[in-house]
Amino acid sequence: MITRAKDAFKAVRFLTMEYHRFPLDGSFDFYDPGFDLAGHAIERINSLGFEMMHIRENSVDAGIILCRNWNWEK
Repeated sequence: MITRAKDAFKAVRFLTMEYHRFPLDGSFDFYDPGFDLAGHAIERINSLGFEMMHIRENSVDAGIILCRNWNWEK
């Protein structure tokens, strides 16, 4: 997962991302309906030092996030 490289995000001022739910078994037939996908995406982005500016949940399976790095280093 790209968000594991925390140091790479220090030079990123704004981040826009689209997230999607992936099936547990790889077949696109089985999802965990109890998993908070938007909450997980927000938690991951916050852990990189970003704060949410906007989030749009298109469905329980996808959404778009716009955030800003308040600790941005040029």
